[in-house]
Amino acid sequence: MSRSRLVPAGKQAKMSSSRALQLMLVWSGCFALGCGNSTDALVAQLGDGDPAVRRFAARALGEEHGSSAEAVAALGRAIEDPDIEVREFAGASLGQLGPAAAASMPALESALNDPELPVRLAAARAIQKIDPASRSHEPVLIASLRAGHGPVFLEVGRMRADAEWAVPTLVKLLSHRKATIRALAARTLGEIGVADGKVESALQRSQRDDHPTVRTAAQQALDHMRSQSTMAEP
Repeated sequence: MSRSRLVPAGKQAKMSSSRALQLMLVWSGCFALGCGNSTDALVAQLGDGDPAVRRFAARALGEEHGSSAEAVAALGRAIEDPDIEVREFAGASLGQLGPAAAASMPALESALNDPELPVRLAAARAIQKIDPASRSHEPVLIASLRAGHGPVFLEVGRMRADAEWAVPTLVKLLSHRKATIRALAARTLGEIGVADGKVESALQRSQRDDHPTVRTAAQQALDHMRSQSTMAEP
């Protein structure tokens, strides 16, 4: 009988987490002291049989200063890992590496069709950071906006003018049945700052919304857009 069959599942999980914690402490010390080639070691850990170790390695590679072709390639493979969190962390790390991870774009675009939403979102965010001119990530983020995922509204707002593609969806969401979604849509439109007539008219209608939070968000969005327009004037 194998060793894994002799150990209860809960205890196996604790052992796995303990091993990952030990590795985290080792690598943290190594990063601080600048010892050895930590990237190579972390790349090797992405092939470990313990998913907790692979999760740690996938996250740590994105937190390293700089990147290497080997790290990008390994993270690109990790985004197809059997473990959901490894895939998600690999996508997030590729996004942290930014344009240096351009070689991973095919793997990330494939991950946009992952069955798990966190992985799809991680891939979409990474693509936007690696190549802002790409449009392949937009459908995933638009679907999340329509589904009312609050953090995605915040992320899209932080993209500012680069998120102009989301404006038509956000205008429609000003009529959503949930007040929280309407308020988020108004706030995000203000942060994006595309002050065309259709957007302004939609926000003006939202100023008459039956929910005070929506009215406030719409007013703040209009104020922000108008101030940005004034600053842009010569």
